[in-house]
Amino acid sequence: MKFDIKIISDTVCPWCYVGKRRVEAGIAAYKAAHPESSDTFAVSWHPYYLDPNAPLDGEDKAARYERRFGAEKFASIQETIGKVGKDVGINFSFAGRTGHTKHSHRLIRFAAQKGPDYQNKIVNELFARYFEKAQDITDKNMLQSAAEAAGLDGTEVKAFLESNEGAEEVENEVLRAQKLGVRGVPNIRINGMFEAPGAVDADIFRQIFEKIAAYTEKGTLDTADLA
Repeated sequence: MKFDIKIISDTVCPWCYVGKRRVEAGIAAYKAAHPESSDTFAVSWHPYYLDPNAPLDGEDKAARYERRFGAEKFASIQETIGKVGKDVGINFSFAGRTGHTKHSHRLIRFAAQKGPDYQNKIVNELFARYFEKAQDITDKNMLQSAAEAAGLDGTEVKAFLESNEGAEEVENEVLRAQKLGVRGVPNIRINGMFEAPGAVDADIFRQIFEKIAAYTEKGTLDTADLA
């Protein structure tokens, strides 16, 4: 069977990076438990704006977060996400600049048109560069460099980023997510049967895959059993 995993996320959301790692670990655990299985996994990424009023040209990350959350809460966030990140192999940094994620989402959508592998690679590049290397998510040169590292053509990407292509589609997807009731990310939907509002543990994802596979094989699915 095919597992269709739709992830609504924002490129400046640390829990979305954690969620990506946990989904991947859950998939790996399921495959390890079923080495003879022909089941496949398709992961797609969809946009959301956690900070829709952020500046398009960016600003100091720590300064903006302290203003949004307060110094004490921001310090607590750094401590919590730092510990969680280490558990999944992420070394979070809150240095550098942050800002509006419109162009990064346009790029993710562009990559999807080239193929799901390209989309997954660019998402990984953007997360790693923003969260671990303190690179500016609003910088089009950085976005182009990330795209090239993901295997996309730099000249084509540069022309795309300098245009406004895909902007309306990204905005419409964000509005659609809000209409679906999404108020936080990551929001992870699997085969339209299960919604995980957050970065749940990897083993929870494995269990969900097991239950969906078992019930799909029987031809019936009691979604209450997925809770």
